[in-house]
Amino acid sequence: MSRLYGIPDDWKACTDDFPTLSSNEQGIVEENVSKYFRYQDDVYSDGRIQLFIRQHVSYLNYSLRKLPQAYQSPSGGFGGGPGQLPHLAPTYAAVCAVCIINLKEGYQMINRKTLQDFLISLKTPDGSFRLHEDGEVDVRGVYCAAVAARLTSIADPELFKGTPEWIARCQTYEGGIGSVPGMEAHSGYSFCGFAALVLLGHEEVIDHRSLLRWTVRKQMQLEGGFQGRTNKLVDGCYSYWQGGLFPLLNLVLFMKGDESIDLEEWLFDDVALQEYVLVCCQHPKGGFFDKPGNGLSVAQHVGNQYKTKVVVGDPENELAPTHPVYNVHPGHVIDMQQYFNALPPP
Repeated sequence: MSRLYGIPDDWKACTDDFPTLSSNEQGIVEENVSKYFRYQDDVYSDGRIQLFIRQHVSYLNYSLRKLPQAYQSPSGGFGGGPGQLPHLAPTYAAVCAVCIINLKEGYQMINRKTLQDFLISLKTPDGSFRLHEDGEVDVRGVYCAAVAARLTSIADPELFKGTPEWIARCQTYEGGIGSVPGMEAHSGYSFCGFAALVLLGHEEVIDHRSLLRWTVRKQMQLEGGFQGRTNKLVDGCYSYWQGGLFPLLNLVLFMKGDESIDLEEWLFDDVALQEYVLVCCQHPKGGFFDKPGNGLSVAQHVGNQYKTKVVVGDPENELAPTHPVYNVHPGHVIDMQQYFNALPPP
């Protein structure tokens, strides 16, 4: 078995001699992942793993034709479809979609005044944000609000007063960040919480080394992908939600003078992550699985203004770099912020 695909010949799942439902499921996943790696090793002995670019584009085009149009609410923000309440998640998605399209007409479509009113209406006294009117509170709402506010230049200290302190209360004893104070650490919430702190300029309120320690331990030894929580299964989506934490932590710790940080190398196995995404998560007709039975760009483009590249397989697998906070092309983020920064406050 080639070490390129990360499977020692004598690999055996660890159960601590106390098998449980979770360990049994982990064993099944490892068996399936091993089959995918072995098949890939047999078919592509030269190691040129391929990203099915044409199939993924076709899959996305087909899927987009079936989506309803997202509407901007008269009261501010965006709903997920016709007649739906405005919600922070589709608002975040809509603003990022406008950024991806990168056209002035898209920028002009956003009503900044009602968007600001919408965000203010969802702010709670403790600094958190509801996801929609009378909806639940969790750290995703903070991230969605911060992204929408920063990209459209409507953020102000009052809007996010108390928010960094609330996020700090969500950091758990493990080091990761939970959905709300007192809840279990989770990869998606950890990214949302820390990325929001970066956007708000208050990274200092949490324990960075503790978060880094928790994050590096979430990469699975055999699979190469990330799990979302302790003792959970690998999942392709955390390639971004977990992997996206590393550029942010690298930068923050480097700026603090941490000599152990290298801006030309991530603190996770970027080759193993690409192998997992490319070998185990691609559907031959386009699209991705969570596991056999995504976050590829962050593993290819390392810090240092994205000058360092680690591309597994065919050179054509290389994707464009993405901004680690917004998951959008860095140039598009700059264009959108420059446009809105030149406008007066709403």
